[in-house]
Parts: sequence; structure tokens; C-alpha cells
Amino acid sequence: MAITRLLFLIPSKSYRAPRLMEAVKKLQTSTDFEAVIGSETPQALASLFPDKFLLLDFDDLNASVEKITEYHARHRLDMVVAFDEEAVSLANLANAGLSHTKDMLSAILTVKNKAFTRIALSDSDVAQPEYRYLFCRAEDGRTKTVFGDTSAGIEVLRALPADIAGDAKTAETALRQLLVLGGNAAEEMGFPVVVKAVGLSGSRGIMRANNPKELEKGILESLAVACKEKCEIRPQILIEKYIPGAEVAIDGFVKNSRLIPLAVFDKPDPLTGPYFEETIYTTPSRYDKETLQSIIDTVQRACDHIGVTQGPIHAELRLPYRTSYSESNPAVPEGESADLRPHLLEIAARPIGGQCGDILGFLDDKSFYEVLIGLWLEEDFRPRLAEGAFGAMMIPIEKTGILKEVSGIDKAEAVRHIARVSISIPPGRGVISLPEGESYLGFILSKADTPEEAELALRQAHAELKIVIDDTGPKTAILDKLTQNGGGYDISAYIETLLFHTKDKQCAS
Repeated sequence: MAITRLLFLIPSKSYRAPRLMEAVKKLQTSTDFEAVIGSETPQALASLFPDKFLLLDFDDLNASVEKITEYHARHRLDMVVAFDEEAVSLANLANAGLSHTKDMLSAILTVKNKAFTRIALSDSDVAQPEYRYLFCRAEDGRTKTVFGDTSAGIEVLRALPADIAGDAKTAETALRQLLVLGGNAAEEMGFPVVVKAVGLSGSRGIMRANNPKELEKGILESLAVACKEKCEIRPQILIEKYIPGAEVAIDGFVKNSRLIPLAVFDKPDPLTGPYFEETIYTTPSRYDKETLQSIIDTVQRACDHIGVTQGPIHAELRLPYRTSYSESNPAVPEGESADLRPHLLEIAARPIGGQCGDILGFLDDKSFYEVLIGLWLEEDFRPRLAEGAFGAMMIPIEKTGILKEVSGIDKAEAVRHIARVSISIPPGRGVISLPEGESYLGFILSKADTPEEAELALRQAHAELKIVIDDTGPKTAILDKLTQNGGGYDISAYIETLLFHTKDKQCAS
């Protein structure tokens, strides 16, 4: 019987690596399965799998695909698998080159960008927030507003705004124009709106604005956060109509274009702004079967329309005007009309992030990553969650500063139904809160008989933690520097700060 051989693309900094390796080793003991590891650095990972390691450059896709193809000619790879966003594009191109899956690079690039996702879905039947993608053509001072029709969407994808980090005058002109465009767009849609940085993941660079003053602040802060991440200044912003209601998330796996749901997560904490920091996830969902099916159908239609045909997905949705799990007919304010279908907020070609997937257990005592690997390996594999309920809390960072201490961990872990409490950031390190922060302080995981018990355990455990952050010293956050330098609302000072930050590529990562 032929051995099934999978190449796993794992960035050296991937937090998924330990759990993924556990799943790989377990599968190797029970099946005719062989793992090969591909990463950009050989340390640690290479020693785990001697003679089964490929040194790859995730940024040089063509060269890495050539290396993978050469390896395949010698050893026959059945699939190239990636769960981290940095490696998903390479896995897709390699699989397409080996004729294992369809080429869906266009879909992957689309879902990596919040604006492109909106544009791609604008001519579909997938419900999503009303939006405006705005950018300025810095080369000649012209401006362009995109409303999402198909022809404009294609134009945007082919003509992105240029980096203007080298020219203070052009940058100031473009940003002033962008603020005008943003104000006009918000007035057209009606406040409140949500301002989103383009090209960032999660809740970074996302702010709610209830009036023109908050809108200006939101646009400038979102652009600054994107500048810090990308080390460039691009005058572009996404503005969406705020939708009141609850949020849910769904993890699944698309196999031969069909979505296989793995878990629908409730988010019991209200996400109303001004920032949208996610905290608690619980599953199974407490919503009724009809609502759950509508959520699944929405994500399936989005995958179909964008072209996601294979691999893991994670999506976030709003349920308009829903305020409780038992609400079958949400109350819409008098005089307003509302589309009550689940609205897609985001979709990503990866599994759920952080340690949240660690808590999930499936039938036959399979872990989350065993299930994901099984879905690549087995044609008819249809996993189901194990009995009980699972919960995860992403411990929020309440303010920017230096983490001095986290105490009470033993007490938190002693709370009934708590499976694990882990702190990701060591004392003495700087921590940054939203909308700029890209990390959580840590995670609390729970397992109970019901979602209510899992949620309660998370809240009780979090209450036991004593988190001390010193916010009196020098700040590392770019938003604090803007304020210190007289920026924020002073465009000239704001530009000066951003230009200094991008000089010699003095940016994050």
C-alpha cells in the first residue's frame, strides 16, 4: 500500500506548530502517512523531521514552487498543506502545479484584503454591510471613489494607490482629499459607520464612528496602524455602515467546493465599538437551527462566489438586530428597514487563530488539527464535535504600556470547567491595545456540559487574574506617538510622524 505523503508549510514563528506537530505524530502512528516540513528556517523544525525538510522562501513563490516540484519528482507529494496565512498562497500554487487542486490564488488574495472581499461580493446574493472603498491617486492628485460595481472593482484590483511615504506634500494633499471623501461617504450611508484599515487582519485598525469628528479620527488612526504594519503610507480606507446586532464565527473546511462546517461560535460579549476586541467564543452555538443553517449557507455562497474550492476557512458574521439567542424575530426600530439575513463581515482562507482551536474536541478523540489533516487525507471524512461545550477567551489588553505582572493564574485554573490558562507575553514586554495591538495577552480555555457553563467558567477565571500594566513610561504605539507629536488632528504633524516612522523601514515585523 502506497504511503500518503504530505508537505506541511510551517512558518518558523507559527504558533500553530506545536499542536500541528502533535497531530502529525499521532497520525503517523496509526496510518500509512508521512510528513515533510517546509519552512523558511531549518532551526527546530528540521530536527523534528530529519531528511524530510524543505528550506523555502514564502515570499519567493516561483522559486519555492520549483523546489517543491523537484521534491515531488523524487518523492511524490500527495498534497501541500498550509494553515498559516503567510504560507497559504504558496501551498495553493504548489498544489495547482502538481494537479492536486484548482488554482485559487485569486480567491486567496481577495479574502486577504477587506476591501477586495467587499468588491468581489458586491454582485452576489451574499448579504454584507453597505460600504465605500476610498483611495487617492497620489501620482497626480486625482481621487477615486469606488462603490462596488463590477467594472469599478476590476479597476481597483489593477490600480492600487501608490506608496507615498517619500513625499510629505503629496501625502498631505492625498490625506486631506481622503478625509473629504470619507466624510461624504459617511453622510451618504448615514452614521454610525465603521472605519477599516485595508490589508490588515482581525480587529486591527477598525473603529466605529458616530459623527464626523470621530470619523476623521478613525480614518487617521486606521491609516497609521496600516502604515506601522506595512511600513508604507497608502491613502486608502474602507468605510462600512455599522450593523447593530450579535456576531458569530464559523470554522469549516471546503472540500471539492462544498463547505463542511466544523464549529459555529457564539460571541456572547457585545461588539458595539468604538473598537471591536473579541474576547469570548463558545460552541456549539445557542442559536436555532434555522439561523445556523442560514449562517452556513451564507458562507457557502461566499466561497462559491469568490472561488474558494479547497481548504480551511474562518468567517465572521453579524446577525442584524439580534440581541439574544432565543430571538426569532428581532425588533427593528420603528421607521427603519433592515435586511435580517446574516451579513458576512470577513472570511479568511485559514483555520481559527490563536489557541482557540486547541480546545475543540471531535468524535473518536480527534484534536482540531487531526481533523484538519484528516480532511485533506480522506475523501469521505465528515467530522463532528464531541459531546459537551467548548469555550475560549482571548484575554484582552486593556491599555498600552509595559506588562509588569500577571498573578492569579493558579486560582483561574482551579475554576471548575477550566482546561488551561496561558499567558503569551512575558513580564517586562511592551503591550499595545486595540486598534493598534496585534496580540492578545493570553488565552483561557474551558470545557463543560453546556455553552452557558463554558462561558461562565471563562468569566470566573478571568476575574481571578490580576493584570498590572505600567502605562506611565515611553510609549511604543504609533498612535501614542501621534498624540505626543501634536498629530492626530493636525495633518502636517501627523504626516511628519508617519514619514519618520517609515524612514529606513523602522516598522513592525
